[in-house]
Amino acid sequence: MKIGQLQNIEIKDNSALININPEIYSLSAIFNAAYVMLDKAFILIDGHPSEEILVEISAKDNSELLELVKEFNEELINYVNYEIREQRDQELKKAIMQKAMIANDYEKYLDQFIFKKKPFEEETKIEKNVKKLKNDTNNTKIE
Repeated sequence: MKIGQLQNIEIKDNSALININPEIYSLSAIFNAAYVMLDKAFILIDGHPSEEILVEISAKDNSELLELVKEFNEELINYVNYEIREQRDQELKKAIMQKAMIANDYEKYLDQFIFKKKPFEEETKIEKNVKKLKNDTNNTKIE
Protein backbone atom coordinates (compact mmCIF):
# COMPACT_ATOMS: atom_id res chain seq x y z
CA MET A 1 0.00 0.00 0.00
CA LYS A 2 1.40 3.40 -1.02
CA ILE A 3 0.80 6.32 1.31
CA GLY A 4 0.47 9.98 0.42
CA GLN A 5 0.61 11.79 -2.87
CA LEU A 6 4.40 11.62 -3.07
CA GLN A 7 4.36 7.81 -3.29
CA ASN A 8 7.68 7.51 -1.42
CA ILE A 9 6.31 5.38 1.45
CA GLU A 10 5.32 1.75 1.07
CA ILE A 11 3.87 -0.36 3.89
CA LYS A 12 4.38 -4.12 3.71
CA ASP A 13 3.55 -6.56 6.49
CA ASN A 14 4.72 -4.89 9.71
CA SER A 15 7.19 -2.41 8.27
CA ALA A 16 7.29 0.74 6.19
CA LEU A 17 9.83 1.37 3.44
CA ILE A 18 10.63 5.02 2.81
CA ASN A 19 12.52 6.17 -0.30
CA ILE A 20 14.43 9.33 0.54
CA ASN A 21 15.91 11.71 -2.00
CA PRO A 22 19.48 12.57 -0.85
CA GLU A 23 19.33 15.85 -2.76
CA ILE A 24 16.66 17.01 -0.31
CA TYR A 25 17.78 15.28 2.91
CA SER A 26 21.43 14.95 3.93
CA LEU A 27 22.81 11.71 5.32
CA SER A 28 23.38 13.40 8.68
CA ALA A 29 19.71 14.49 8.83
CA ILE A 30 18.61 10.93 8.00
CA PHE A 31 20.86 9.39 10.65
CA ASN A 32 19.84 11.98 13.25
CA ALA A 33 16.15 11.36 12.60
CA ALA A 34 16.72 7.61 12.82
CA TYR A 35 18.65 7.98 16.08
CA VAL A 36 15.78 9.88 17.71
CA MET A 37 13.40 7.05 16.77
CA LEU A 38 15.54 4.17 18.09
CA ASP A 39 13.55 3.76 21.31
CA LYS A 40 10.28 3.38 19.38
CA ALA A 41 11.24 1.58 16.18
CA PHE A 42 13.67 -0.75 14.49
CA ILE A 43 15.30 1.19 11.68
CA LEU A 44 17.36 -0.10 8.75
CA ILE A 45 19.11 2.31 6.40
CA ASP A 46 20.38 1.27 2.97
CA GLY A 47 20.86 2.63 -0.52
CA HIS A 48 23.36 4.79 -2.33
CA PRO A 49 24.10 8.22 -0.79
CA SER A 50 24.07 10.03 -4.13
CA GLU A 51 21.03 8.31 -5.65
CA GLU A 52 18.45 7.08 -3.15
CA ILE A 53 18.37 6.24 0.56
CA LEU A 54 16.03 3.50 1.73
CA VAL A 55 14.80 3.54 5.33
CA GLU A 56 12.81 0.63 6.69
CA ILE A 57 10.87 1.25 9.91
CA SER A 58 9.29 -1.45 12.08
CA ALA A 59 7.52 -0.79 15.38
CA LYS A 60 9.15 -2.16 18.55
CA ASP A 61 5.87 -2.33 20.42
CA ASN A 62 2.22 -1.86 19.52
CA SER A 63 2.85 1.59 18.06
CA GLU A 64 0.91 2.57 14.98
CA LEU A 65 3.27 2.19 12.01
CA LEU A 66 1.83 5.13 10.11
CA GLU A 67 2.37 7.38 13.16
CA LEU A 68 6.01 6.25 13.37
CA VAL A 69 6.49 7.08 9.70
CA LYS A 70 4.98 10.54 10.20
CA GLU A 71 7.16 11.11 13.26
CA PHE A 72 10.27 10.05 11.30
CA ASN A 73 9.36 12.49 8.55
CA GLU A 74 8.89 15.29 11.10
CA GLU A 75 12.34 14.52 12.53
CA LEU A 76 13.84 14.65 9.02
CA ILE A 77 12.36 18.09 8.50
CA ASN A 78 13.56 19.18 11.94
CA TYR A 79 17.17 18.19 11.25
CA VAL A 80 17.25 19.65 7.75
CA ASN A 81 15.89 22.89 9.16
CA TYR A 82 18.65 22.83 11.80
CA GLU A 83 21.32 22.30 9.12
CA ILE A 84 19.96 25.17 7.02
CA ARG A 85 19.92 27.52 10.01
CA GLU A 86 23.43 26.39 10.98
CA GLN A 87 24.77 27.19 7.50
CA ARG A 88 22.94 30.53 7.41
CA ASP A 89 24.23 31.54 10.83
CA GLN A 90 27.84 30.52 10.11
CA GLU A 91 28.79 33.97 8.78
CA LEU A 92 27.17 35.66 11.77
CA LYS A 93 29.08 33.38 14.18
CA LYS A 94 32.29 34.13 12.30
CA ALA A 95 31.71 37.88 12.57
CA ILE A 96 30.97 37.64 16.31
CA MET A 97 34.11 35.57 16.90
CA GLN A 98 36.23 38.01 14.90
CA LYS A 99 34.93 40.95 16.89
CA ALA A 100 35.55 39.15 20.19
CA MET A 101 39.05 38.12 19.16
CA ILE A 102 39.97 41.60 17.97
CA ALA A 103 38.70 43.10 21.22
CA ASN A 104 41.03 40.77 23.14
CA ASP A 105 44.09 41.26 20.87
CA TYR A 106 43.84 37.73 19.44
CA GLU A 107 43.30 38.89 15.90
CA LYS A 108 46.47 37.14 14.69
CA TYR A 109 45.26 33.77 15.97
CA LEU A 110 41.86 33.93 14.30
CA ASP A 111 42.71 32.55 10.86
CA GLN A 112 44.97 29.78 12.07
CA PHE A 113 43.06 28.41 15.06
CA ILE A 114 39.40 29.27 14.50
CA PHE A 115 38.93 29.22 10.74
CA LYS A 116 42.16 27.43 9.71
CA LYS A 117 42.85 29.52 6.65
CA LYS A 118 46.57 30.40 6.82
CA PRO A 119 49.31 30.52 9.43
CA PHE A 120 50.54 33.88 10.59
CA GLU A 121 54.14 34.86 9.95
CA GLU A 122 55.21 37.19 12.74
CA GLU A 123 55.96 36.15 16.27
CA THR A 124 53.28 37.24 18.72
CA LYS A 125 53.77 38.98 22.05
CA ILE A 126 52.84 35.80 23.91
CA GLU A 127 55.40 33.74 22.02
CA LYS A 128 58.10 36.35 22.70
CA ASN A 129 57.27 36.34 26.41
CA VAL A 130 57.35 32.53 26.58
CA LYS A 131 60.80 32.48 24.93
CA LYS A 132 62.04 35.18 27.28
CA LEU A 133 60.81 33.23 30.32
CA LYS A 134 62.48 30.04 29.07
CA ASN A 135 65.77 31.87 28.51
CA ASP A 136 65.58 33.54 31.93
CA THR A 137 64.87 30.16 33.57
CA ASN A 138 67.79 28.50 31.76
CA ASN A 139 70.19 31.30 32.69
CA THR A 140 69.17 31.36 36.36
CA LYS A 141 71.27 29.13 38.58
CA ILE A 142 69.78 27.77 41.77
CA GLU A 143 72.30 27.71 44.62
